[in-house]
Amino acid sequence: MGNHDYLEIPEIVEDIATCFDHRFGANILQDYKDATVPKIVKFRFTARGDELAAATLYLYSRIHDLELSLQCSTCFDGEGKAVSSNDVLTIESPDGSYACHEVPARYYRKKYV
Repeated sequence: MGNHDYLEIPEIVEDIATCFDHRFGANILQDYKDATVPKIVKFRFTARGDELAAATLYLYSRIHDLELSLQCSTCFDGEGKAVSSNDVLTIESPDGSYACHEVPARYYRKKYV
């Protein structure tokens, strides 16, 4: 099962940059990578209901050394709605190069947004 590397570049950004390159002949992916830093944002949201089944199938497949299928994964779909800053729980760096762990949403909102 192949998955997109969202820490490398967000899928929507890659799609837009690819279209931009086709239309204007300019590759802006590297510019985006140079100007941004990957972050993992943990936030509250209303579950769709498929998360437990996907996690269970993932664990079963790993325990029994089976190939992972698309049903072993689930995706967040905000349906075009922004995540409220009140719902942001933590902001972390995947490589630890920038200490931003356990930042309360109220502090983040005032200082950085």
